Amino acid sequence: MRPTYYAQALAGVLAGKEERDLKGILVRLKEVLRLRGHQKLLPAIMRACTLELIKRERASIVTMRTVSGASQKEILEQYGEMLPKEYTLRAVADPTLASGFVLETQHRRIDASGKRALRELYQKILVQ
Repeated sequence: MRPTYYAQALAGVLAGKEERDLKGILVRLKEVLRLRGHQKLLPAIMRACTLELIKRERASIVTMRTVSGASQKEILEQYGEMLPKEYTLRAVADPTLASGFVLETQHRRIDASGKRALRELYQKILVQ
């Protein structure tokens, strides 16, 4: 088995557990690795598990870049169905935006900014 398979399973188990259960889970993992003859994979499994947990944490972060003073509540209501069910909002005031907003999740980017529209207009003018 590959270390990433063990790491994904371990990350799934650790997701809902408390810190006191961690020692027992790791002892059980070491026992399973010993029984299967995969003890040498333990360092690689720990590295892969760390990366998996970081990836899962990033999946719940939503970044919103807006012009300062823009109403975040209205934007989140309008695009709420595209966001993860549970997320952490990171709001950033972006002075380079002419108007509008940019909403970024792990897999999606919604760009409703005046900056994008002006850039597209500029490209069309250059092509013609």
